[in-house]
Amino acid sequence: MFSQQIVNGILLGSMYALLAISYTLVLGVLNMLNLAQGEILTAGALVACAILSAGGSMPAALFASVLVCIALSLLVEFFCLRLPRGDTQVVTTIAMGMILQNVYTGLWGSESIKFRGLSSGFAIRISTLEFNATQILLLAITAALMIALSLLIDRSRFGREMRALSDNRTAARVSGVNIGRVTVLTFALSGLIAGISGVMAGMVFTSVTAFTGGTIGDKAMVAMVIGGTGSAFGAGIAGIILGIVEILSVGYLGAEYREIVVFPLLILFLWLRPSGIFGKGRVERA
Repeated sequence: MFSQQIVNGILLGSMYALLAISYTLVLGVLNMLNLAQGEILTAGALVACAILSAGGSMPAALFASVLVCIALSLLVEFFCLRLPRGDTQVVTTIAMGMILQNVYTGLWGSESIKFRGLSSGFAIRISTLEFNATQILLLAITAALMIALSLLIDRSRFGREMRALSDNRTAARVSGVNIGRVTVLTFALSGLIAGISGVMAGMVFTSVTAFTGGTIGDKAMVAMVIGGTGSAFGAGIAGIILGIVEILSVGYLGAEYREIVVFPLLILFLWLRPSGIFGKGRVERA
């Protein structure tokens, strides 16, 4: 049913949206694309899966996932942003992502692992739509997190410092912004989002592998470009749109068209509107 597919698309797109926002935070504030972010999400999914499989609760799994992802994100900040010299940060994040992926393969193998989600039979029916407990929880988490991020960026002192650093690094330093502190907190925040997104990925797909974050990360980057590089709001909206497009393409065209429909959107936007839907910058053509 079309309306139910829209709901499923919003659910899938919410995961893309959150990860796209985490990409945008680091890129917009620090002018760095963290290509290891998908692998950090994978860590969150695998850690949560391990805790749930051992009989742990969902809150415990979520907490552990977030802690691990924040720690990994800070490692990326140290080894890929702070230590390298010159314009090598992006390359080092690729290397870090490959290292993490091989570590996961060594610890968990390359096979799919079942993710034990909520077992509650609770559901809400609205007209022809039905929301189970997992869907309700994921939609609630997504909405709460997006509102919290919006308030943090727009109304907190940290958010003002992030925006100042994004606009002009030199001016931010002169005005008293602690650039090192803002950098570390930005990476920690991106790790927190990756941890939550990792648990969401397990609940949405019901299984995880050592490669789960790779595809999700690719889709999140597509959402970031479509929404407008540097726009957290645009990344969130584009992520949800991307999820809906993907689900509808699977439902009406077939699963084999999932990637064929999604990735050409990236090419189309790079042709027609390189700055994205909500992008503020003007892209010069050679």
